[in-house]
This record gives sequence, structure tokens and C-alpha cells, in this order.
Amino acid sequence: MSVEFAGITTGYSEQDGKVFETESLGKMNESKYGDLVRKALRPEVIREYLDKERFDTRKFSRISAGEIEKMVAADFPREIEDEIEENGETVIAKRRFATFNDYINSRIIKILRNPKLPILDDETLAGLIEKSQTGSPDNPEPQFALDLHGTLADELGVNPESDDLQFFTSVDSKMEIWGIDGFFKLKYINSRNQPDSVRVFFDLTIDTVENKEKKIADKLAAGGRFLADSVLYMTGIKYYDRSKHRELLPALAEKLARSFREKIENKNKLLKPLNEE
Repeated sequence: MSVEFAGITTGYSEQDGKVFETESLGKMNESKYGDLVRKALRPEVIREYLDKERFDTRKFSRISAGEIEKMVAADFPREIEDEIEENGETVIAKRRFATFNDYINSRIIKILRNPKLPILDDETLAGLIEKSQTGSPDNPEPQFALDLHGTLADELGVNPESDDLQFFTSVDSKMEIWGIDGFFKLKYINSRNQPDSVRVFFDLTIDTVENKEKKIADKLAAGGRFLADSVLYMTGIKYYDRSKHRELLPALAEKLARSFREKIENKNKLLKPLNEE
């Protein structure tokens, strides 16, 4: 699909966009990210199973996840209702699992493969992504990310060589389903005069504003989620060239800074003064 922008055919395609994101933002340690996500999903799948099988979860309130898993495992092998693909459609059918561990692993694989199935909340997933970076968050390796980090630090008035402002790529993570290609994390002092931090999530695109806004609207209308705080437009640019494109970054940094200030203001509003507690 080509896109005409300002009278110029950009030759934009979804593949071009993916290449631009990857080269501009870099990639995570996918093996580490996968291990962390599977580990985090395990207690969620166990909790889901207990609810589905109508266990009295009150008796498990003071028992560790590992002990709960052992107790439930004693009830296997057994048949469990599960989603299966049949003639191109998803249907509910009984499946027999030899062990509880087999069921857990099967469910985790389904969640990871299907964007419509439940996944960890955005804060939890962001924390796992932060632990899966291959480079230094305060000194990104990709040129675009490094230049945007420095420009944003200037806009926010923070030292770009400190760890007060950090960059994280989320390319190829589950967050991309929510329109998040990466995020910045800012450390600051809140209204209680205490150390705090906030994340601003962004979607990086080489699409046009018109096309992108339509895609977002269509996604939301279909019941999807779009959680990016800012959409960063680099319309029609297939490869970031510092000598040609760095002049575009102040506008992007201003947009991100505005999101930071709004989120910090909202967080501060929720904090009661210490003398009111």
C-alpha cells in the first residue's frame, strides 16, 4: 500500500513501518522477555483456572501459588473445557490433560499467540519489558532513540547523562497490540516531595495522520485497545538519517513532554498531603 502525503507518494507499507520501528527503537532480549512473561502468566493462569472450575478460592487466600498448584495437580488427569480451532472457528470443547502443568503450559501458549486472550496488565508488562532491554536505557544504542532521548531530556530540563530519563523499546512485545512501540520513564519529585516515576507510552509511525487516526478508530470500534499516550509521526521516512531528520525531533519531544506533564499532574492530584493521612 502506497500513501500520498503532501502530494508525494511515500511508498509506505506495513513492512516499511515495521523495519523503521525496529531500526529506530531496537529490540529487546526476546528470550529473556519470553521467560519473564511465561513466569508472570503462570499464577494468572492458575487463578483463572480456579475461577473457571468454581473452586472456593477463600481457602487458598493464605497459601502460596506453588502450594495451590500442588493441591490442584492432585486432581489430574482430567478433562477441562478449552477453546479449540475447528473448521476455522473457535469452539469450546472438552480436552483431556495428563497433568495440571500440561494445562498451564497449553493456556500460556494460547495467550501468547492470541492477542484477543487476556494478558498481563500494562504496568506489569512494562516492568517485564524494562528487565528485557539489551542496551542502556539512559544511553540508547539506535541513533533515532538516542537523539530523541537527548532532545526530550532538554525539553524536560533533565540531565541526559543521568538515569532520570530512560528509554525502553517494546518492539515485538505484547504491548504492540495496544499500539505501544516503546516508552520513556521519568524520575521526578512528586507533590509530597518524594521520589516518584511515570511512564509515557508512544506509537512510532511512518503513516499519515489521516490513515493512522482511521486505523485507531477502526481498532477501537472493533473492541480493541489503544494505550499509547502519544503518536509520533515520521511520515514517509523509511530510514532515519540524523543529518536530514533530526530537525523533526523537537516537535516529537514537545509532544512527549506534554504527556509527561499531564500524567505527573494527574498523579499529584491523587496524592493526599502527608499531614492529611
